[in-house]
Amino acid sequence: MKKMIKNEIIKSQSDYLNLIETFRQKMSNGNISMLELTSIIDEINIFWLKRKEVLSYELEFLTSKKQCFLLSGAIYLNISDQEHFFFKMLGDYHILSDPFLKMEFFFRNRKKIDEEATIEYFKRVFNDTYCLLKNYKNKFYILPIQVIIEKEVKEQQKLFDTFFRDFISSIFPPEIKDEEDFFVKYETYEEIEKDLDSVILENLIYLDGYDSKICLKERINRYCKNSSNTIKYTENMTEPQIFYILTKNYVSQVLDILFTCINTGLNPFIRFEATFCYMTLLMETFLDNKEIKEMLKKTIIFYILYVSINKNTFKNIDFDLYCSVVEETYLLQRILSKIRESNLDFFKDETNKIKKIVKSEFEEMKIKIKEKSN
Repeated sequence: MKKMIKNEIIKSQSDYLNLIETFRQKMSNGNISMLELTSIIDEINIFWLKRKEVLSYELEFLTSKKQCFLLSGAIYLNISDQEHFFFKMLGDYHILSDPFLKMEFFFRNRKKIDEEATIEYFKRVFNDTYCLLKNYKNKFYILPIQVIIEKEVKEQQKLFDTFFRDFISSIFPPEIKDEEDFFVKYETYEEIEKDLDSVILENLIYLDGYDSKICLKERINRYCKNSSNTIKYTENMTEPQIFYILTKNYVSQVLDILFTCINTGLNPFIRFEATFCYMTLLMETFLDNKEIKEMLKKTIIFYILYVSINKNTFKNIDFDLYCSVVEETYLLQRILSKIRESNLDFFKDETNKIKKIVKSEFEEMKIKIKEKSN
């Protein structure tokens, strides 16, 4: 594959690693404070703001020439759990929106978070990011995606709020005029669940697929127990308020993913089941847009691959060798070509047939990896 990556993007990765290196001693301090972490985020913001314009230009050039994927719906890659193998499976270039800037919200809302849990999470993010920059140079690129599209995001926030009100109104038989109207109509999770269509209810998950097997109250309580920040943030809310805010968070996340990728030319790589379920709930709204439709096809293929492959598949595989096989296989193009040849529709009930093609093409690539390993 001819390298299309531009000079400033490459240089920014080395410069960013040097900056992260300066924080390592501070991060090893067992008593690091929220204030110190906020200071780190401020320095990172300054680092990227100085490079914003040229990186925006180079990213636009790159995405106009190559298939580029963005880690979406997740703050960090999680290399220790083999996630870098999954993210590298499809496409030409693989980009992460700066993980620390994605955490900035927590540090600007300190009264509503569990500080101890947030600090521990920040440390995991730091270690993963350092490992990525240090050991996987030119395999992945960290860029300030949110900084690049900051102006557009601010302009779209009102549209997000309007979209969610329309979404809530569409999934309940009674007309829902606004947020307060919803809180007047419903008092408990049971009342909310009673009015939800069964297909909608099945896809309103908050943690994972197991949610679809339990009632709405149990799935929300289960989610909250797994998130100390959510417990603190919602401690004085009523049941309808908690349902509303958690559902809004997921819908807004999907809208943000779509909006970010449309504005940057990137394609979303979604690995979390809850995020993908909300994507499927919302995507019919956008299928009239050809650009979004094509983007969603790639997202669906990537997700099918992700859930079909056991992490143990990548044990004892050299990552550099793996990347070389991926690069010469053109797996995404092969899968899309086979789906077109079979006249399958991504957005109709032909998922199982698409899964067979995806898994078959991956198995062929595995054979090549094995041959090169011997």
